[in-house]
Amino acid sequence: MPSHYFHLVFTLPDTLRSLIYFNQELLYDLMYKAASKTLLDLSATKHSVTPGFSLVLHTWSQTLGYHLGRKGEQ
Repeated sequence: MPSHYFHLVFTLPDTLRSLIYFNQELLYDLMYKAASKTLLDLSATKHSVTPGFSLVLHTWSQTLGYHLGRKGEQ
């Protein structure tokens, strides 16, 4: 089926690392909800469509270090 696709990346400031590390369940859930709502709202407003999408959380760097952890934890 011919369609367009986009790869989007949502990032959080590194100043939130400690907060996220100690509140992972709550804040990851909030991050997923915010990203989903952003995609749905922008698509409806700009293009009057409802997109299909999947969200993937990457918590590991290329060296397999936890990159959402506190500074110095790699």
